[in-house]
Amino acid sequence: IYATGILAPTASGCDFDSNTSDLKGGAIYCTNSSSGLIEDCGFSANSSLAGGAVFLNLSSSPTINGCLFTGNSADDGGAIGAFNNCAPEITQNTFVRNSATEGSSIHVEFNSSATIHNCILAYGLLSNSLACATSTPVTYHNLAWSNGAENLLCGDYHDNLYLNPEFCGLDNNGPYTLQSDSPAAAANNGYGEHMGAYPV
Repeated sequence: IYATGILAPTASGCDFDSNTSDLKGGAIYCTNSSSGLIEDCGFSANSSLAGGAVFLNLSSSPTINGCLFTGNSADDGGAIGAFNNCAPEITQNTFVRNSATEGSSIHVEFNSSATIHNCILAYGLLSNSLACATSTPVTYHNLAWSNGAENLLCGDYHDNLYLNPEFCGLDNNGPYTLQSDSPAAAANNGYGEHMGAYPV
């Protein structure tokens, strides 16, 4: 999917599997102030140079909600890249086993101001789950675990957890529903907030 300018696509309940771009956004690329909604989708094994699954550029700011990102890869932003004044809301998603040299799950760069909350970012490869050298995303009520060099989320971060999400599946291969004692379940954390795309 390619969206530019006033185009604001809705992708709901879709699966994007094993797509490849030579440049940006293996599955979805939004640019030039494109917004829209991406919800309840699955992104698996997509790849590109930046934003292995989704790349946002030039003030594009969709809402990305309730999605699973697993096994996606890029140089920058294994699952999602948001560059150049983008301000997406990235909420209640599950990121597992994505890989990148900068931001195994998400790379927010060049004065972008993403809001990232109620997500699980786990088992990322090659780098920390979130990269944000020149931007200050707001990150809260997320759970980060076993990502690259470290788990610490960057930007304006507060009220995040750094604990095993306790997925139901074995060897982190899914399903990515949560065990009853998962700290990502609202009943088991001090915030009363559910984290991730899937229920207990």
